Amino acid sequence: MSQQIAKSLAAVLRSLGNVLQAFFQRHPLYFFALLVIVYLISRLVVTAPTARVGLLCAFITFISVVIYVSSRRLAETTFTFALGLFTVFNVEWGSRESLLFIAFFLVFVAIVFIIMSVRLASQKESILTQAAVHYDPAGDSSKALRDLNAVASATTEHEWLSVLERSEITRYFAFRRVPIDHMKRMMPLVERVAMVAAIPPVQAATFVHILYLYVRPSEPGALDQLTPLVSEVLSMPCVPSDFFAVFERTRKYVVSRHTEWDVYIGLIRSSFQRGLSVDDIVRDLKIRHVDL
Repeated sequence: MSQQIAKSLAAVLRSLGNVLQAFFQRHPLYFFALLVIVYLISRLVVTAPTARVGLLCAFITFISVVIYVSSRRLAETTFTFALGLFTVFNVEWGSRESLLFIAFFLVFVAIVFIIMSVRLASQKESILTQAAVHYDPAGDSSKALRDLNAVASATTEHEWLSVLERSEITRYFAFRRVPIDHMKRMMPLVERVAMVAAIPPVQAATFVHILYLYVRPSEPGALDQLTPLVSEVLSMPCVPSDFFAVFERTRKYVVSRHTEWDVYIGLIRSSFQRGLSVDDIVRDLKIRHVDL
């Protein structure tokens, strides 16, 4: 139960971090204005001794939760939390000391976000430059870079994917010569698969790309078929990781069209409903396709 709570908190903090990164990159002045507002509100709070101690305790609690979710180390987190509370209750915190502490902390947050943004921008540019050169080796790679950057910079509905993850997915699609406009429509589906199935984003992109090849993207309206196919998989009566374990070992049937998708997914669905294991399902599919 505690692991599930930790995973849920990690997912919440992950989404919050992605939102803050996107907000800082798009509106850096607003972000600094937000820090100033927090500082001004803190000045009002720390004038009362009881409120001042309560604010510091709440701050230490929040930081300790973040440390635990990030490290999953209870002993170190408990020690940090206890040390923080010991400091709060054994140091004479006047208004001046409290304001200095808050001011230095906000400056630290601002510097960290600046460094993080510079590092992320550098990593993103490196990934997309590699993708652009591969995507259009004989043409204007700068135009390809701008187009690919537009795909990677567009935020997704649930803000689940970070900018680096979107860049890696864009690179994956670029290596496979997926048209730019198709990438934009496939990115939300990759996010859905990665979020629901709890698998790495590139693995989710691989799955979506296989479905993309199956629907024959050159045909009119083919991309409209992707969403129902993904929804059908995510509603499978099993743990998502079990389905993808079967899919990784039997995806040749889909790619080579040895089996129509409806038949393939129907066999897997009925097998899970009968309580068969991953190995049993793979073995049954191999019996039906002895040429594998």
